[in-house]
Amino acid sequence: MLFDPPYKIIIIDDDAEILSIMSLIINKNYSESAIVHPFPTFKEGFDYISKNDVHVVFIDLNLLDEDGMKGIEKLKEMNKKYQIVAFSSDTDLSVKLACYNSGSDFFLEKPIDRNILNEVIDDALRTFIHWKKITKG
Repeated sequence: MLFDPPYKIIIIDDDAEILSIMSLIINKNYSESAIVHPFPTFKEGFDYISKNDVHVVFIDLNLLDEDGMKGIEKLKEMNKKYQIVAFSSDTDLSVKLACYNSGSDFFLEKPIDRNILNEVIDDALRTFIHWKKITKG
């Protein structure tokens, strides 16, 4: 069922080092409850998401193959119930508000602090844990 672990966490970033570090942190802290799927392009991540149930999508705003803000809008248009986490080194307030208005549930600043990353994942997964409880799934 959608609310049962393992939770699928998607990371979309064209920076191989960021993909590796985020995957490592998530795998270390959520190995019992989550599976990480890293993608170096928006197209690859979007194709995977369109064919699978996922729970959390991390998306960089500065991708080579897609503007991250437009990517968020495309993800929202799919009408799937996942949490979207935008991240960027551009920490201007207008960027954060644009993410919020585009449908992002969370925003992380680069460089990503591992403690804040874990807090965001906990908050995002709490939604699915809640629904699992109330649906007795």
